[in-house]
Amino acid sequence: GVTLWGQVGVNKTLKINNNAVVYAQSGVPGDLEEGKVYFGSPCIEARDKIKELVWVKRIPEIYKKVFDKDEGE
Repeated sequence: GVTLWGQVGVNKTLKINNNAVVYAQSGVPGDLEEGKVYFGSPCIEARDKIKELVWVKRIPEIYKKVFDKDEGE
């Protein structure tokens, strides 16, 4: 089977293979591979999306390190 959590957007022409999971509020732009977990809009594999979100959350920290270093010199 396939698991689609709440408010997942899909179109009628794509193929979602067995055991695929799509987390809530995701947008599915095309076919999904068997046995993988997806989320985001557009959705990508969950492990890749989590890595992306970790870096996005670090932007303020990285920005501060870059620009505070210039001000201290």
